[in-house]
This record gives sequence, structure tokens and C-alpha cells, in this order.
Amino acid sequence: MGHKEVASLAALGSLSVTAVAYYLASRPKGTLPDKTTIRKLVVAQPDADLDKVKMVVEESSMPKIDYGEVLVKMEAVPVNPSDYNEWRLKRGGVCHEGCGVVVASGGGFLANRLVGRRVGVMLTRSGTAAEYLCCDASKDVFTLPVSDNVALADCASWFINPFTALSILDTAKTKHQANVLIQTAASSQLGQMLIKLAPSQGMTLVNVVRKKEHWSMLKSMGATHVICTADEDWMSQLKTLVKTLDIKVAFDAVAGDMTGSLMTCLPSRSVVYVYGVLSGIPVGKVEPIDLIYRRKQVAGFHVAKDWLSVGGQVAMLSRVKAGIQLVGSGLSPGGWATSQFTDCNMDSMHETFCDLTKSGFTGKKLRIIF
Repeated sequence: MGHKEVASLAALGSLSVTAVAYYLASRPKGTLPDKTTIRKLVVAQPDADLDKVKMVVEESSMPKIDYGEVLVKMEAVPVNPSDYNEWRLKRGGVCHEGCGVVVASGGGFLANRLVGRRVGVMLTRSGTAAEYLCCDASKDVFTLPVSDNVALADCASWFINPFTALSILDTAKTKHQANVLIQTAASSQLGQMLIKLAPSQGMTLVNVVRKKEHWSMLKSMGATHVICTADEDWMSQLKTLVKTLDIKVAFDAVAGDMTGSLMTCLPSRSVVYVYGVLSGIPVGKVEPIDLIYRRKQVAGFHVAKDWLSVGGQVAMLSRVKAGIQLVGSGLSPGGWATSQFTDCNMDSMHETFCDLTKSGFTGKKLRIIF
């Protein structure tokens, strides 16, 4: 046998070993649950009045996983303000983020590596309020880099609020070269995250709240600039800070007349980003002269469309990777990304939600525990 034949056989043997290794590493992994059905929460009848929305817990077949997919046993799911509007409009699954443990994969290197890991889940196409979820291992689940002393359920709100906080500060800094901004709804869970995170990012915040007790709460957290709209002269206070700190950027989660009030207080060529509608009413009191002659702007802001995806796929993956590391460290007890939860189960979620709409959500983010 000549040298060429020997080399060919050696290459074939090496290829065979590689193929076998690939096959073994790509086979399905983990243990499927010993049950055929799961429970999940859905909106059965949407309604403009959230108190009248009909939600039901229904049974469906255990999700089947294919190659590149994983089965996640859900631990907890947060209910975000962005979820409420969907309840007004359409039937279907409830919530879009949460956390759990990967119990099985349908095969593939990436999917198999996730088995047994604690993960954050983000689904835009369906709801996360279910006992088990089938997820694409390449885009729906992310390993949470948190220490063992962090309870998995406390990672439920790992994406929407923390990544919105990161996106707000980064947008102000990189797009507007600003190191100071105004935020409304500053006593919310997201608002508190921004207050904790801003100093480490070299940013200063002016925080706007509605109630005196919220003013006191933020002051006790160490917030330097807090304005309460219950004060008759709150706009004068804000105008003074705008001039002193040279503020040209605001992020508004309230909408309604608040947007126009912020525009009035800001100087020419400033911008108000609207990223929420907690008031429940359209943007108002925007003076045309501000838009036409003073070149002020009102713009929508969406964490995925206006920040994460900017610059293409590579830039997005880089932001996600860096963001998850920051969020992971921030989820440690007392960290900037932690939330204060009010717990419920799927059966009691809507009733608990209705109770909170009356008593207030400050310090009481609703969390579904499975």
C-alpha cells in the first residue's frame, strides 16, 4: 500500500471519528417530564377595561422539542406594563419573559450545553406563563450568569426592565452625548433600576414622580434630583434644573399631558422619548411652535427596535452579551437589577392584578410562581 493510500485511510478514519463524536454530541439530551399535558395562562376575552379581561388557565399538550430546541421548566414570570396593552387587544398567551431550568434538548451542540442550566427566557411570539416552554436554543433562552445565592425566581424580570434601563442610559450617552437626563415614573421598578445604575455609567438623573411618598422613597435611596408633580411649582423646579444641568433629553413612561409638559421645560433642539403610556391616554399639550421653530422632537422608543437591533446582528449580539453580564451582576441581592415582587399563581393572577390596580404597583411588581 502506497503513502497516498495510507494517508487516505488515515483521513477517512479521522473523519469517521469526528462524525461519530458529532453524532454523539448532537443527540437529544436530558429527561422529558413524565406527563403529557401542561397548564398555561391565556387571555380568552380581551377588553379595553382591564378589570373585565377574561383570563383562563387551560390545559394543552406537552410541547415537543426538535433539533436545536430545548424544553424549559418555568420557575417564575413577571407581569410588565407592556403586557397590559396586549390584554386589551388580543387573545392568546400571557407575558413574554421569565426564568426556568432547561430539562431536555432536542439535540444539537448549543441546545445540549443548556441542559440543566438556569436560564432567562424571552418569547415575543407566544406567552411565557406556562409550566413548560419549547424554546429555540439560539435566540429564546440565555444562561443567567448569577451566583448560587440568587434565587432563580428573583431573576424573573431579567430582560425588559434591566435592558430598558441600559438602553436609556446608552442612548442618551452615545446618540446625544448627554450625561444627564430626565425620567418620569421614577418610582417604578424600572425607574429605581435607573437610579441605582446611573452613577456607575457616569450619568445624572432628574427624577419625576407623582406622590410625596415616592419623593421621600427616592430620596432615601440616594437620588439627588427628585421633583414631585404634586407641587404647584413643579414645572418651575424642573425648568431651573434643566437650565442648571443643561438637560436636552427626557425619557417619558407616562405620556398624556406629561409629554407636552416636558417639552415645554426643555430647550430648543431637545428630545422627549416616549416609551410607555402609564397615564392610559395619548400624548398631549405638545406646542406646535416647539416642534416647528424650536426644533424640539417627540420620538417613540422601543428597547429592541431602537437600541438592541441598531447596527445589525453582530452589534445586537454584542449588546446582548455585554448586557447579560451587567444584569447578571445586578441581580445579586441589593443589586441595581433586582425587583420587589408580589407573588401569585396562574389561577389568581388576574384577581391579584385587579387588586394592585387599586392599591398601586410601586414596590409590588406582579410575579407568577409555578
